[in-house]
Amino acid sequence: MTALLLNSPTEIIAQLIINLGKGTDAGTYPVFADFAPESPDNLISVHTNASRMGPKDMVEGDVAEAFGFQVAVRSATFSSGEQKARDIANTFDPIQNKQVTYDGNVYIVTSITRRTGVLNPTRNLEDSRRNLFTTNYTTFIRQE
Repeated sequence: MTALLLNSPTEIIAQLIINLGKGTDAGTYPVFADFAPESPDNLISVHTNASRMGPKDMVEGDVAEAFGFQVAVRSATFSSGEQKARDIANTFDPIQNKQVTYDGNVYIVTSITRRTGVLNPTRNLEDSRRNLFTTNYTTFIRQE
């Protein structure tokens, strides 16, 4: 059965990034869910992406949904943005059964699967000297 969560997967993953010390609530590389403000130059945003349906449980008949999300790292310099994006990707790779509390609700991020490498297709954002690095993932999350 598709999980019913009280918060969005992007909010939960954004909080996970903060918990892992890869971003902040405010300060250097603040983290935003489904939103990226014009400033600061250096920030992390987590966006909803295409989900995938897992295999059907033959006993229960339930189907697990792997929530899709994208992590975008915006930076003033190419090297700092690429390093931050790769650091997050490498930190996510071994994630298993990580507890995240968001808005008073407790979730378990059972796994995170990287679906793309760290991408920087245009190098600079249009009309800007800032860089944008994106990586796509799927995750399974359950509420406790």
